[in-house]
Amino acid sequence: MSLQVIITGVITTEPRRKISSNGNPYATALMSVPTDAGYLSCSVTAFNEAGKLLGAMGKGDQVAISGTASLSEWEQNGETRHGISVLAMQVMTPYQKSKRQKAIQKASEEDFDDSLDSI
Repeated sequence: MSLQVIITGVITTEPRRKISSNGNPYATALMSVPTDAGYLSCSVTAFNEAGKLLGAMGKGDQVAISGTASLSEWEQNGETRHGISVLAMQVMTPYQKSKRQKAIQKASEEDFDDSLDSI
């Protein structure tokens, strides 16, 4: 089962840049996502532009990811652990958010020259 998600959190490992068997570059990283019960470990894989951006980030960076998620479960030190694996379609950093907000603000300050006479 998979679902579409938007998650925010902090990258907890240095992203790894890799090359797939067919020669496409991609990046992987782990991130910590806050929940009502603490934190959830999330494994992220990103290709194309999202992969370039994820690969350029570092441990401790804040990030927002949208993509397709699936639940995962594993044993560690005799304890069952749970996590989420996400195939990221988009990766957004606080820098991009700030840049986008400035562009939206600038656009909203521009005068509209649309005539409503034809309505």
